[in-house]
Amino acid sequence: MLQRAAVILIVSVGLIFPVGASAEFPENAIGQVKTLKVGALVVRGEIREVIQQGSAVFVNDVIETDSEGAVGITFVDGSVLSLGPESQFEIEEYLFAPHDEDVAFGAKIVKGTLMYLSGRIAKLAPEKIRLTTPFATIGIRGTRFLIQVEE
Repeated sequence: MLQRAAVILIVSVGLIFPVGASAEFPENAIGQVKTLKVGALVVRGEIREVIQQGSAVFVNDVIETDSEGAVGITFVDGSVLSLGPESQFEIEEYLFAPHDEDVAFGAKIVKGTLMYLSGRIAKLAPEKIRLTTPFATIGIRGTRFLIQVEE
């Protein structure tokens, strides 16, 4: 199952997020939804909204996908994150001010499948990237990784 999910996510990201692609982001947004398969929500506080292609992503957003859902997000530093079906992911911290050497990415995957392709934060300060699962906190040193968390 993990291998199949990895292939689907890698192919999707490779086709949809060409290397060097640029993106315009709304004010205060840290990322933007670039790809979407039905069945994805963003939770902001008490508000639950259906995600649309082009939706802005902000710190503290919780992104959820159902059994048919998948979502691909490009962040302002060029990082790409893909979530597969039955996933729940929370963005806890995101700083990208490279001129001030102030960069960080912290997130939590509660369940599901996640693939991450690193951007400029990983190049500038790989120790500032952390991903928490229900079982462990992971420091990222590579450029690409895949995680599956089962309930």
